Amino acid sequence: MEKIIRNAKESDIPAMKSLWLECFPTDVEYSKFFFDRIFRLPCARVCEIGGVCVAMIHVFPYDFATPDGILHAKYIYGVGTTGAFRGRGIAGEMLESEAHSCDFTVIIPQSISLFDFYERYGYTELFSVSKTVTEGKGDETLPQATEKDIPRLNEMYEAMCKDIVHPIRSEERWKTIMAEFEFLGGGIALSETGYCVYYDHEGKPEIC
Repeated sequence: MEKIIRNAKESDIPAMKSLWLECFPTDVEYSKFFFDRIFRLPCARVCEIGGVCVAMIHVFPYDFATPDGILHAKYIYGVGTTGAFRGRGIAGEMLESEAHSCDFTVIIPQSISLFDFYERYGYTELFSVSKTVTEGKGDETLPQATEKDIPRLNEMYEAMCKDIVHPIRSEERWKTIMAEFEFLGGGIALSETGYCVYYDHEGKPEIC
């Protein structure tokens, strides 16, 4: 059967939603959020075999600021292959096809167990995320940033990252970050001197 890797079409979305739930079965609610708030049809690719969507990948363009100028990157997200077609190198072929027309690609694996898989295709560990679980004091609440605070948040972010390689965050990207952490029961806590991103972890704010 002919294998075709192509841009996703509107008619592929139901199959992609089903594939997401097959590959990430614990992400039922997040799947709804993803396809409602984050999914962009022009950023989705699928692999079709025999007229059936058997694999998918999402590719979001990002510009990174560096001390030497701007680099153009692709953030790879939601890579998945249906069970009957795993082990055939389809996901790897889709990853390799995205390495062109940009300076580099970035992916955040769902688990450490996937690191070896991505290393086969040239990926190397670049950073890790640190988390701190805090204990609340009394009835105090974290001051929440809202969309009107985005210019201030971005000013702080750029000042903090000015000497390191970092993604440039548009206003739309900040809105997506806020929506995603709100979905996770958290948000962005903002003070006069800085901010932190957090979400709810078993009833406690987990800062990351």
